[in-house]
Amino acid sequence: MWMWRNSRRSLEVVLFSLFFVLVINCYFVCAIRINEVELNPAGGKSGTEWVELYNDENKDVNISKWEIYDGLISPQKRFIINGETIIKENEYYIIEFDSSVLNNGGDFVTIYNSFEEKIYETSTLKESSSSSKTWQFCSDNWQFLESTKQKENSCAEEQEEQEETENENNKEENIESLSDKVYEIKPIYLNKKEAQQSAQDLKGFDDNKLLIEISYNTIIKYAIYFFILLLCITIYLKIRQKRFRREIE
Repeated sequence: MWMWRNSRRSLEVVLFSLFFVLVINCYFVCAIRINEVELNPAGGKSGTEWVELYNDENKDVNISKWEIYDGLISPQKRFIINGETIIKENEYYIIEFDSSVLNNGGDFVTIYNSFEEKIYETSTLKESSSSSKTWQFCSDNWQFLESTKQKENSCAEEQEEQEETENENNKEENIESLSDKVYEIKPIYLNKKEAQQSAQDLKGFDDNKLLIEISYNTIIKYAIYFFILLLCITIYLKIRQKRFRREIE
């Protein structure tokens, strides 16, 4: 009986530890993103290239030993975050490079955690001329805006200005077009089959769909976690079976 209780407690500890590791790993994978990138600073080579990280979680995150890579064809390691480095919730962390390492003609930046798992990767960014502008993450895309280093990105302000400008241009174009042209509006009739197909196409379209990239190492690690869990369950059932046989005997 004592051996059974001891084995049961050991199994419970193993299962709890496995669950704890999975939860912690998910937390660290999802919390940090690349928020802003300076590819070609004002002053050219005399300026400083940098990458801004942002913690969008409501908890502090330890990013010690995380690595920054860049490159389209063969990514190169550009920076290792040494020491005990923690980004507090909703705060920024700036990585500055000692020399010009980012490709101005077209590049993306990738960050890996200490387990060599890909945490985040930008879109392909390009800045052929040096300026005070940077590439900034705005919702589901990247925009080239005035630098907001260690501050909230200026996505909303820039978007409002662009929308106002576009609206004014559209109004002027519509007035000019209406003064010169007369439009004939013709109804478009769809049969039942075409209408159903159009509805399905619209329903399946998602302009804000996010692409989630899972690294090879992540897949392997979760496969190992699953195998360990399956092994624990098998051991547990074997112990129950032996106990049941002893009680019968």
